[in-house]
Order: sequence, then C-alpha cells, then structure tokens
Amino acid sequence: MKSKLIPRILFVATVIWIVLIFTLSSQNGAETAKTSLGVAETLANLFYINPSQQQILQMHLDIRKFAHVFLFFILGVLIIELLVHMSKLKSLSINHILIACMLTSTCGFLDEWYKQFIDGRHFQIDEALLNIIAGLTGILLVMIYHCIKSRKMKPN
Repeated sequence: MKSKLIPRILFVATVIWIVLIFTLSSQNGAETAKTSLGVAETLANLFYINPSQQQILQMHLDIRKFAHVFLFFILGVLIIELLVHMSKLKSLSINHILIACMLTSTCGFLDEWYKQFIDGRHFQIDEALLNIIAGLTGILLVMIYHCIKSRKMKPN
C-alpha cells in the first residue's frame, strides 16, 4: 500500500504546487505588487529600525526574486521525486532527469509567458530563466541525494 501512496501524494502535491504558481501569476499587477510590498514592509520592519523607502523597495525586489526561486526549486524537487516514485525500480534514471528538466523548464517559461496576458504584468526573459535555473537546481540536488543514497546502500 505504501508503494502506491507516495506517488499519489507526490502527484497531488505537484498539481497543487503548479496551480499555486499559476494562481499567483494570474494576479494583476496591482494585486501582486500590493501583496509583495506588504510582505516587504513587514520584513523590512523586522530587519531595520525605521526602514527607509529604499530599504523597503530593495526588500520588495529581493522577495519577488526569492519567490521565483523558491516556487520553482520546490517544483523541480516534486517533479523528479514523482517520476522516481512512479517507476517500478524506484531509482533515478536518465529518462527521469530529462523528463523532469523538460517539465520544470516548460512550467518556468510558461509561467512568465502567461503573464503578458494579465493586466499590469509582462513577460520577462530573465525571470523565465530564473524559474528554469531554480527548478533545475532542485532536480540537481535530488540527483545528488539519490546518488549518495545509492552508494550507501551498495556493499563495498
């Protein structure tokens, strides 16, 4: 039962994560700016005594970039783990890696491409690349984890 439960949980988590990403991307420019600026002001007040407007705006920029990295890093991890747990051998293969890289990169690009159709938003190639690199980094770390895990399990 456990062998069927983990892939199902990972599938649901991956779908929910993709929906979250595209829901956040669906916010118009005013909504997304208000949300992230509110978070920036809260964090700036934690890090600075009477933060300046410049400090708040820098925090705002950093938060927006971090959000891209976080969302797509987790997506890469979820996708590669889903593929591994769906396979009969439960081990990492080159096909898993290639499929995970393609899916994650496609989501990272489409997330930015889709924004050009949202009022007050626009397509930014640098953010699409940031999404892709973050997702690929998540996949890379899972690959490293699986390599270390498989070496520990092999007898000397």
